[in-house]
Amino acid sequence: MPYVRISYANLGIQFFGGNGRHLLTHSQIVNCNSGLNHYFCESALRNVLICSATFSSGGSGATSATSRWEHVTLDQVQNFNNSTNCVYFLTNSLLVACTNVGPYSGANNASSNASANVFQTVGGGSHYLVANSPYRDAGTANIDPTLANDLKQKTTYAPNLYTNSITTNTTLGLIAQRDTDTPDIAWHAEPIDWAVSGVVVSNATLTIQPGVTVATSGSDQGFVLDNASSLIAEGYPTNLIRFVRYNTIQEQAITNWSSASPGNMITGSGASLSTYPSTRFRFTDWSVPGGGPPTFYGSGGSPSTNAFRDSQFHGGHFDSLKATVFLTNNLFERVAVTVNEASPFDLLAYNNTFYGGSFNNGHTNTGTWRLRNNLFDKTMITNGANTDNAYSGYVTGANKLSPTSAFDITQTSSTNIAYETSWLGRFYLPSSAVYTNKGSTNANLLGLYHYTCTVNQVKETNSIVDIGFHSVAVDSNGIPIDTDSDGVPDYQEDANGNGLVDSGETDWQSYNSPNGLSTSGAGLKVYTPLK
Repeated sequence: MPYVRISYANLGIQFFGGNGRHLLTHSQIVNCNSGLNHYFCESALRNVLICSATFSSGGSGATSATSRWEHVTLDQVQNFNNSTNCVYFLTNSLLVACTNVGPYSGANNASSNASANVFQTVGGGSHYLVANSPYRDAGTANIDPTLANDLKQKTTYAPNLYTNSITTNTTLGLIAQRDTDTPDIAWHAEPIDWAVSGVVVSNATLTIQPGVTVATSGSDQGFVLDNASSLIAEGYPTNLIRFVRYNTIQEQAITNWSSASPGNMITGSGASLSTYPSTRFRFTDWSVPGGGPPTFYGSGGSPSTNAFRDSQFHGGHFDSLKATVFLTNNLFERVAVTVNEASPFDLLAYNNTFYGGSFNNGHTNTGTWRLRNNLFDKTMITNGANTDNAYSGYVTGANKLSPTSAFDITQTSSTNIAYETSWLGRFYLPSSAVYTNKGSTNANLLGLYHYTCTVNQVKETNSIVDIGFHSVAVDSNGIPIDTDSDGVPDYQEDANGNGLVDSGETDWQSYNSPNGLSTSGAGLKVYTPLK
């Protein structure tokens, strides 16, 4: 059971019986009376935080009630195994301000009587190790191999706060050190490189590098795009740029960053500008709790231009009231999408999947709105005036855009699409999907030559495009396919994704020296949105 947060419960988790070992990973149990009980079974905790609890764990069952912990932090726990009913084996774990501690065994563990000199607090996270902590690089590498690999993407370092205005070209790179060397003792958090609040970008370009995680907090906006500004965030298929609300990561042990009215992640300034802003996002991931704030809010600063490609949105809102938006090959998972022409703007949406959530269509026949090859999976659709819509996918009995098209495809055999999971996500289409080869044109004409919708990783090439969201095709190791083995994936060498060798590109089928090829962004040349 991975990635669970339990707060203010009488009992966080109870494991009882069973033939196998119960497993909890990368989780947080905060402000509970009892964190964990296990009876007549074996359990394992890997990278778990338990803080502010009366009992960290308990149970019974003689030697059959055993628990093996790796990289567990206990903080302010009154009782740990004080009844000695269970057998504990700990590795690379940290016990801080714990009383009534019973027996345990294991290697490379540490304890402290107080948390003041052990942890530092930033925002809602209060369990980052202090600078120069003696617990860094103090663990053993003899831990579960899957956990060891996971920890290389996690951190014990606090995020960097960023609230200054940006008036010169600025690049935000990785800053929260991932634990890629000898493991630190203690629970590891998902990294936040930059915690931003009310950052105004004016007369400058802000570039965010691959792999960076940006978190927003409080009631202020994250980034506010002002006059002559641009924001460019282009990651890689296996190294996304992440935009998150802080509470999707931090344990919220305190309420430093909480707000009843959280601000937008990306928004326009709301002023009348001489040069309007623009944004370009590719291979980005956006996570906001359900009902949370807008990830993108295109209102002030219109008619700004915003291109989103190969990106994923989870929860929250996506709103455009005045800003031109290009949506190409994105996933919207349980997102409330609102596109409403408060003043004229263009919307071009190709090959997006809308899973659940809502799509509020406020077209007034003024701007150019064109939707093609989009999959709406039980999405609540509110229709405005006539929209140029065709080749949409639906499931039976669900809302449809108006007017419908003779080329729309509706799955009638079931109300559920049997998505499959592979290297780059869990929204691959089954091989028997009715949406296969049912799009508006050939995949190469939409820049999707090197992409796929199926777990067999067969490229679309120049076939009729499948409806919905695509992922870059990868090899048997989950790495984007590099046909000529020159170190640059096919989708990068063929930057416009048409399968041909165009000016400024190198041949993805013939070995080319990578010298001089750009590897700092997601492509070799600027992506031009579909017209």
